[in-house]
Amino acid sequence: SLAFIAWGVSRTNLIYLEKKGINVLLIAGLFSIMYGYLQYFKRDPIGWSSKFVFGTLGNVNFFAAFLALVNIAVIALTFGPDGKSSGKRIGLGIFALLISFLNLKTDSMQGPVTTLVGLVVITLLILKIKGFFTRALNTFITFAFLISASLFGFFGLLGRGPLGTYLYQDSNVFRKDYMLAGIKMTLNHPLFGVGLDSYDNWYRA
Repeated sequence: SLAFIAWGVSRTNLIYLEKKGINVLLIAGLFSIMYGYLQYFKRDPIGWSSKFVFGTLGNVNFFAAFLALVNIAVIALTFGPDGKSSGKRIGLGIFALLISFLNLKTDSMQGPVTTLVGLVVITLLILKIKGFFTRALNTFITFAFLISASLFGFFGLLGRGPLGTYLYQDSNVFRKDYMLAGIKMTLNHPLFGVGLDSYDNWYRA
């Protein structure tokens, strides 16, 4: 959904809409990061959990992925060729370091892996803007990277390949069972479903 929204906004050529979306992401990220650091320093006023840093999302993986999205935006603004002053770039760089440190403290691989993919995309975009590649070559490199990253990621989730050690979790098996159960319910009750809030009653069946 996020990819389709980003693609749709890019097609409109409405720069102010892109900037507004980035600003919303940065503001939401700033508050999430502040709260994440409260949890890291054991100063969470609510006390959801004393063990994990997960912001307000209730899950370390969700929080790590969100931090990565914010970090990618910050890094892109830091190194983007848009005439920012050195002071702003330094401030954004410090912000990126703070995000990166907190992301590592979630102990979730989703954050670092997503950030790494974002860094490669940013690098490709900068090289394209500066004219290092022809448009055709840039498109080829981009698609080759995306396909390779997708394949490595997919097999990594299955516990195979070089990323298997980092991406595989027991919960992956549970999620597959959840999806298969949902598909089975849909096939057995195609018109009316199983009723609101009845998934748990039908899951074991």
